[in-house]
Amino acid sequence: MNKKKTAGNNSKNIIKKIILSFSLIFLVTGLFLSLHFAGKGGITGASVVDSNDEESFFTSFFRGIISFFTGQEEVSVSGSPENQPISISAAPSIDAIILNSTDPFTNNTNQNLTAYATTSDGDNDSVKVIYDWKKDGTSIAVLNMPFEGINGTTTNNAWDYSGYGNNGSETGATWNATGGYDGKGAYEFDGDSDAITISDTDYLDFNTTTDIFTISFWAKHNCPNHQQCTGSLYDAMISKGISCDDNYIFYMGGNAIPVFAVYNGSGCGGATIIQGSAWKNNTWVFVTGQYNGTHIVYYENGVKYGSTAMTKVLYANAQPIRIGGSSTALNSWNGSIDDVMIFNRTLSAEQILALYNNKTDLIVSQETGNKREVWNVTATPNDGTSDGTPLTSNILTIGNSAPTVSSVVLNTTDPSTNNTNTNLTAYATTSDTDGNPVKVIYNWMKNGTSIAVLNMPFEGINGTTTNNAWDYSGYGNNGLETGATWNATGGYDGKGAYQFDGIDDYISFTATLERSPTVSQFAWIYLKGNCPTDRCEIIANNWPDTGNLLEVVSNSLYVYGYKWNTPAWISGGTINYNQWYHVGFTYNKVNSSTGNITLYVNGAVVYSEQSTARNGTMSPMGTINIGSLNDGGREWNGTIDDVMIFNHTLSAQQILALYQNRTNLIVSQETGNKGEVWNVTVTPNDGTSDGTALTSNSVTITAANKTASINITSPTEGQTFPRGKDTSGEDIYTSISNNIEIQADVYDGNSQGINNVNCSFYKNDSLLGTNLTNSSGTCLYSYDKSNDNPGSYVLKVNITSLPAGYNRHSNNSESNVTIQLIKYLTTLSTNNLRSNGRYIFGDAAVLHINITKDGVLYDPTAITVYAKDTSQNIEDIHSYPGDITKVSTGQYYSFTYINSSYDLVHWDVYANDSSSYITAAIHGDVILDSSTATLNFTAKDESGDFISGTSIIVYDRNGYLTNTFSAATSKASALNDLYELLYSTTSRGSLRIRNLNLSKASLSVEPQMVQSYAGAKPSNYPRMSSVIALNDSLFNFTNATLTIPRGDVDNIQKICHCTSWNFASGVCNSAGDWECNSTSDYSDFTSNSTHISFTVTDFTGYGAAGYNANLTINDSAEGSSVTTDTAVEFYAHYVNATSGVAITDSLGECNITIPDASVTNDNMSYDSGDARWEYNLAAGFSSAGTKSWSVNCTSTTYDDLNASDDLSVTSAGGAVPEFEDYAILFILITVVGGFLMMKKRS
Repeated sequence: MNKKKTAGNNSKNIIKKIILSFSLIFLVTGLFLSLHFAGKGGITGASVVDSNDEESFFTSFFRGIISFFTGQEEVSVSGSPENQPISISAAPSIDAIILNSTDPFTNNTNQNLTAYATTSDGDNDSVKVIYDWKKDGTSIAVLNMPFEGINGTTTNNAWDYSGYGNNGSETGATWNATGGYDGKGAYEFDGDSDAITISDTDYLDFNTTTDIFTISFWAKHNCPNHQQCTGSLYDAMISKGISCDDNYIFYMGGNAIPVFAVYNGSGCGGATIIQGSAWKNNTWVFVTGQYNGTHIVYYENGVKYGSTAMTKVLYANAQPIRIGGSSTALNSWNGSIDDVMIFNRTLSAEQILALYNNKTDLIVSQETGNKREVWNVTATPNDGTSDGTPLTSNILTIGNSAPTVSSVVLNTTDPSTNNTNTNLTAYATTSDTDGNPVKVIYNWMKNGTSIAVLNMPFEGINGTTTNNAWDYSGYGNNGLETGATWNATGGYDGKGAYQFDGIDDYISFTATLERSPTVSQFAWIYLKGNCPTDRCEIIANNWPDTGNLLEVVSNSLYVYGYKWNTPAWISGGTINYNQWYHVGFTYNKVNSSTGNITLYVNGAVVYSEQSTARNGTMSPMGTINIGSLNDGGREWNGTIDDVMIFNHTLSAQQILALYQNRTNLIVSQETGNKGEVWNVTVTPNDGTSDGTALTSNSVTITAANKTASINITSPTEGQTFPRGKDTSGEDIYTSISNNIEIQADVYDGNSQGINNVNCSFYKNDSLLGTNLTNSSGTCLYSYDKSNDNPGSYVLKVNITSLPAGYNRHSNNSESNVTIQLIKYLTTLSTNNLRSNGRYIFGDAAVLHINITKDGVLYDPTAITVYAKDTSQNIEDIHSYPGDITKVSTGQYYSFTYINSSYDLVHWDVYANDSSSYITAAIHGDVILDSSTATLNFTAKDESGDFISGTSIIVYDRNGYLTNTFSAATSKASALNDLYELLYSTTSRGSLRIRNLNLSKASLSVEPQMVQSYAGAKPSNYPRMSSVIALNDSLFNFTNATLTIPRGDVDNIQKICHCTSWNFASGVCNSAGDWECNSTSDYSDFTSNSTHISFTVTDFTGYGAAGYNANLTINDSAEGSSVTTDTAVEFYAHYVNATSGVAITDSLGECNITIPDASVTNDNMSYDSGDARWEYNLAAGFSSAGTKSWSVNCTSTTYDDLNASDDLSVTSAGGAVPEFEDYAILFILITVVGGFLMMKKRS
């Protein structure tokens, strides 16, 4: 309604416009105080009365904003002589909004959604519609801020239309009614602390790898082309955070290049960034940045600019969002920003392009990815001054087009025969208008009846997450779910499965099936963890009354048959957590008294049993539960998929096909009878619903091929056999079979065995004998090879006679293989015998072994030697690989330590290739004599105790290892024999004594090995290594090699020998008892970072002495002389002996003494730049001559060291000598034993 009335206040007339559609804005006395005044004067007065109407005009309810206009400099509401018009502006309105898809007949996922809004405005203002899109009742934007005018002012126009109330608060930013990329309003920022702040909320924080988001906005800058405005590190457009603790930020860097950065909370180094292209000034750019869970992606003007991987977790903070700035005023934006939007989802590239093209009324098909999504949109009209009333559209539910199968063709492997040795394969042609992937569900029919009595793939059938336990067998055994959750992307193939929580979830149905003596049950399973009582049920059939169970117990597959003759659990295979497995069993009655049960995991047999105990029935009847027992309990914890039950026994080949997801295949082993008619019904499924099922053509199975063929299956072509003649060296113990068993299979054209066929067996065309095939078509013959000569032999089998109705195959009625007979021979001999041809106790009895193959030395796979006594008791076992030593090809030796358990010794020797013996030999008895001496040994520490972990190896007079000991012990030995002893410890080094002469009937060798030596040390050497001592006065030896841990002696100077060792205390008696020699005095001296090694010819105690530091000195005139009164620099290099790193003034100090310059123990200063100690004698020397000087360095951590040197000083002003008159020396000073060893070089 448009109505003009005159309201009088004294002589003031006011023209009003009343809007037809109005809302509850109550205009009361005092209204003018809140009116926006457009003139330069003020407004006074508060009383407004309508003198021309009984009803006060201002006590009506209006929708709109009243604006007061004047052209006067001064205006007074009361008593004004002028008529001042007041204009009431009409708010915009939406008369209708309709949401449609591209194809309203389908509304499926490949359709766009478009909102059509009809708007009006009483003032004929231009109307912008602001769209807030909602999916399943929730806004897809968490911030929708178009910066349009909402209150008739130039402030507080940062309004959020998402419904989350994230309105902004402006600071300094200026709203421009005609600004923005579309000229309908935007905020301008001057680069000096302007910002719009939005308070922190959970909706605006993104803090996990799954918190995906998209941020978009329009921006332009006012800087010179390709330059920043502020000149700071960056100019922020939008940010959330403080400095490098941002969650996300858009900013302009150097050369006007925009940057999108996302942070993980570890400072600036935790940012993942993308840079855009340089911007021109005063040019609007549509900016979009997003994180999709793996990458951040950046767009400019709707075009993808780049992508960077981000594997870090996003960092959330409690900071507000700042538009036009950051937490630092220096980084403010100079330019304009419009239409800021934040989505808690990753928009598609197509949707971003639509936003760039200002198609905010459009949701592209790429956004409607899931069926059954419910979409609508709320539209708000805006005329640049205020909003009208929002209006919400109709609801549109995303639909789904059912998949289709246009054809299904059933073929055999050989369509020309269709006989029982050919596979059946179904070929289905499918399509889906939504572009969804299609799974084809096959239900195979034999003679018009489904071979499956339950075919439950758990695919989605009704567009919901419930009631998807559908049976495709045609028997209608659909499941009723209780607690179990259907997952559309679950399952071994990702096309749907049921999840069970291990507490109370299951699926049940009542089977209406005929009893059968055979059954097969299979399913795909995924076990997340343990189940109640450690038993996890897969399928329970009529338990506990008459049925059976398929379950997992302790990570093994179990089956229980209640109706077997002997009810029992059987098990096999391994079921690990968090892996998919195809599991199940087959059962059949072999005859009236015998049953056969076979368990399968992933297409392979893991257990099989055929016995009277398994006779009974396992036919699926009554109530069947998936995921629990029928009466509750043993609930499955994980996922189950593709449950199938058959009332016949599937072949192993068909089970393998099921595991390989070949449900479109029936293998030839299933088509056993002539005249069977097969077809298949296929149902297409797109994860939401089924399409129309289609049945294939029929295939009739023809008769089997009656042609008989024969094939030798054992032995194989070229196979070798040891001859194994029962003689010493070849096979003395008849360990090698004398016979070869020849096996041949006779079969028909369908690869089925033929019973009662007569087979004739030949060797080199000489008849060996005949035999008949068994029920499996196999014929066998065994012949003795042990007396044949080595060489090649041709074995042949042919068909002599056939049962009625069969004919010999024209090419396969006989079969041949060539084999090789090998003569393997072992010869044995002994070594290390005494002169009388015997051993004594304590000796190493050495057995030499030679093995030949047809006369040529040969290496078998393994050798085993049994050392025995008179009673044939095995005293020792030796093996190769192992403690038997290989000398060269076919030649080995084994040693046996002769102890008191032997009364004599002989050996049995076996050689084998793989697991089969090829030769066996025996060596006769060797007589043993008593020992004539005893060798005692131990290894002691500094306290005289045996060193735990010591290994003592004893080698005999010929260098053979007799035994290894790990405790203080003794061994039987021979008087005047020479022995070698090797003592090895874990931390105290080792000692090898060579040619130790056993000159006494009882001799003890007891080295003392001191790890951390704490006794008297050699003079001038503060550090000692570990020490090894031995009293050699009791025996003679040639030499001994010591390997000693160096301890903390980094700079080894000497090898020191203690001439008076105290074995009771484990120390050298005094410092004066140490005799020290240069390491070069030991020709075989070696060292590494942990040990030193050297050889000595006498004892008592040995160790290494030295320091942990080095000191070298020199001066600035090194290698020449200096004149009097000339400044001289003196240098000291005090360093770590191992690393060479300087010892600084924080760890020690160096002092210098120069007698001729009156310098005594003056402090030297440490120069960290040159890593040395320095002293400056600025005045130089007052007189000429040779001047000595010395340095003393001390440290609490390193050894104290001294060094000295000389300096030649000549008189100033004297004749300059010729260069060749002087030998220029460079003096390298090395501290050795507290003294100076001076090495000269010219």
